[in-house]
Amino acid sequence: MPSDPHSAQFEQARALLGQGQLGEADALVQTILERAPAHAPSLWLRGIIAGQQGAHDDAATHFRASIAAQPDAPELRAALIQALERAGRYRDALAASEDALARMDAPPLRLAHATLLLRLGRNEDGLAVLDGFDDPALPPRARGEIALQRGHALRTLGRRDDAVAAYRASAELDPDRGAPWWALADMKTGELDSEDRARTEWLMMRAPDAGERVQAAFAFAAAHSDDPDPAKTVARYSAANSLQPRAFRGEGFDAAIERLVAAWTPEALAEQGRVAIGPRPIFIVGLPRSGSTLVEQMLASHPQVEGTQELPLLPSVKERAHLLCRRKHGASYLDGVGSLDGEALSELGAHYMREAAIFRDTDRPNFTDKLPHNWEHVGLIHKILPHAAIVDVRRDPVDCGWSLFRQYFARGVGFSRRLSDIGSYYRGYVRMMDHWDEVLPGRVHRLRYEALVEDPQGELRALCAYLGLEWNPAMLAHHETARSVRTASSEQVRRPLNRAGLGSGRRIEAHLPALVSALGPHSDRSQNKAV
Repeated sequence: MPSDPHSAQFEQARALLGQGQLGEADALVQTILERAPAHAPSLWLRGIIAGQQGAHDDAATHFRASIAAQPDAPELRAALIQALERAGRYRDALAASEDALARMDAPPLRLAHATLLLRLGRNEDGLAVLDGFDDPALPPRARGEIALQRGHALRTLGRRDDAVAAYRASAELDPDRGAPWWALADMKTGELDSEDRARTEWLMMRAPDAGERVQAAFAFAAAHSDDPDPAKTVARYSAANSLQPRAFRGEGFDAAIERLVAAWTPEALAEQGRVAIGPRPIFIVGLPRSGSTLVEQMLASHPQVEGTQELPLLPSVKERAHLLCRRKHGASYLDGVGSLDGEALSELGAHYMREAAIFRDTDRPNFTDKLPHNWEHVGLIHKILPHAAIVDVRRDPVDCGWSLFRQYFARGVGFSRRLSDIGSYYRGYVRMMDHWDEVLPGRVHRLRYEALVEDPQGELRALCAYLGLEWNPAMLAHHETARSVRTASSEQVRRPLNRAGLGSGRRIEAHLPALVSALGPHSDRSQNKAV
């Protein structure tokens, strides 16, 4: 096999990329491609560089070119699928995944295809792919991961007993992992017995992988959540969270919030796109563990509303808006979004609607998008989707904060790892929502979890009035609505409404001084109308 004459330059470019010198790496790669336009490694590296710059559409173009030069490399196809997902092009990602499987039956691609189907809400299809894995020659880690993903699919579909069996099979196939034990504990139905507790304790101290130790520690803490001594309970969850690096800095977050407040002026919000063709999105925003899954389930019980999931669309649309601002106005997203014309805003809204279609199964005139962090993007929603509704679900901050601290999040919720960080994040969230109320009065409907539990019919009638929907009593029987639920609250919303979550943090707030102190005035019960 002849040697690659460009390997030295290519490795130099890779080294530059590793040092964060993206422009220099890209320039060097381009010199290779000028001499060898079909050099697959360089095309792949250009895709990596584009992705790190946020230009995921460009990354996909480069990955397609690398595949054309080297069609039998599964890692190139996996990179293309990931780039398309990050670009918010989910239909294209699915097509690329299906094409990859049609050309090569590589187990990693099959597993990736299954997990993509699950992320798209095509749970039955994803489960069918996972059920098709029957190769005992696969290594234990792969077989354990397949069983784990089967458990996630079965849980999402409401097949609780089958999910538990799959999680236990995963733990048996790959006994060094903490992930299946956390999955069992996260069912929140008391799945772990004394033998399981001993196993999670062993794993939290000795599992070879740090991430698996973290999940085992959360499982261990959850398994002992019935301990009557709240100090011990707090200590166990503190130990689990301390195994993760701190991923949040309050000062930087506060500065980012003030930057948002300064940028989103009435003038920046004035221009809007056309109303997009299709159903109306209902954005459910707030903090995780605030009761938003319950609200979504109640809305999905209305015959005019389809419940989907936490759609990953709006953040990718925001990245598209950022690239538009840079290319049209030489400005960042926040400096340029107010200058985008109606045509550009309309296309951003149309892109959201096109991609949202793949997550839907019905022709109902409304659908939910329950990605909590979309509270940051209320201004963008207002500009690109004028017909959209926005519901802010808010829970008592001490109860919500304590619930966040007890939940393991694989990604995206780094502020939950320290009680003081949760308080800082909550303050910033309220600051931003107050700003939206000021510059877009009446645009966001606020729903308090405690009020919903105390007077569900009254609160749901008010929500229907905001949405322009007729009241429907099926919303009160939300636990009877059969649908896929892919969040940590999946088992809870399949039970009748109850008061179990009320006061969970308030009852032990003397043991949560860092949270209460960081919340400041927001910790006052009267301000939050908590019960």
